[in-house]
Amino acid sequence: MNNIFNKIYRFLFFLIRPSFWFLFFLIRPSFWFMNYNYNIHLDTMLRKRLIDGEKFTSIDNYYASFGGVKLWIETYPFACMIARNRSTVLRPSREVIYKLKKQLERDIGDKK
Repeated sequence: MNNIFNKIYRFLFFLIRPSFWFLFFLIRPSFWFMNYNYNIHLDTMLRKRLIDGEKFTSIDNYYASFGGVKLWIETYPFACMIARNRSTVLRPSREVIYKLKKQLERDIGDKK
């Protein structure tokens, strides 16, 4: 019986999660317009490293390293957490940008 409730819960969470983030960003106008194009590969890589508990390293005023990727950390949220790859600029999703910013604030707080 418990297994059935667990499956129902996971299914409902799967349905509600995207709509939660849609509403979350809908009421925040600063997230409406984003610079640069979304890149799914960067998004999934950063999302996996967030889940694994990776921390920011070598933080300065403009850049920080997260899981071996050098990210631009200024101009939050519309051009924040972008990675430059030679001539292209890569941007993760709004959800990952928001979560990375929270992780960055926690990591800066740990170093003070």
